[in-house]
Amino acid sequence: EGADRTIIEGVMSTGTDAVRGVSMRGCDNSTVRGFTIRNCATPNITENDLSYYNGGGIYGGTAIDCVVSNCWGGNRGGASPDTKMIRCLIGKGNLSRRVGYRKGGAGGSFCGCVICEDTYTSGGTIVNCTFVDSAPQNSSVANKINVYNSLIQSSSRGRCNYYNSVICGPVDKTNPDVRYQDGDIDTAVVNAKSADYAFDPITYRPLAGSGLIDAGSNETFTAKFPADYQGLDWAGGQRIYNGTVDIGAGEF
Repeated sequence: EGADRTIIEGVMSTGTDAVRGVSMRGCDNSTVRGFTIRNCATPNITENDLSYYNGGGIYGGTAIDCVVSNCWGGNRGGASPDTKMIRCLIGKGNLSRRVGYRKGGAGGSFCGCVICEDTYTSGGTIVNCTFVDSAPQNSSVANKINVYNSLIQSSSRGRCNYYNSVICGPVDKTNPDVRYQDGDIDTAVVNAKSADYAFDPITYRPLAGSGLIDAGSNETFTAKFPADYQGLDWAGGQRIYNGTVDIGAGEF
């Protein structure tokens, strides 16, 4: 039926009565597809096994075409820690105990997703995503996030490597924690104006004349995006149109 009809409703609590939406811990080959997962939680930390407290929405495995919103992580990653997220919507209201960061995802990878909360991943990969008033971020200097073909509609939070991406908002290019180049070639657009990279707020596809159109890297998309899901954009339309992939989760 799809995520608008199939809903997993948990128990939003920071106590022992909290209920996580989906757990695929230790099940790397497991998949959940086409669900809305909301109002789910894990309790605040009381033991040493932090994985029990990460991610009120989804933990582990792969999530495809899902919506995760208003979920709480007792440690980190309110929406999804250590999960491969494909064409998902990380909606508003996701929080973690560490409210300064890690609201959305934590760990794992994000491909073709629309992300509305700041998302943390240590050494992970983000490909063709649209960050709506949010940005990727990392707490590890050693394991920077690699961000490809993505639109960040906010200032960079740091400790990221950006390739063929657009970052709106103020950017300090002298920050050693952030890299905007592939070798000696600057492949990221920084301090961009959102109006120049406009997209439809429902489908997240670029509007006519948007700088997102045909601005991505086909080579990167083919190499980094899961092969079985390269045919469709976030809204379910053709992923590559006019020969070159667009930047962001949607295709014009």
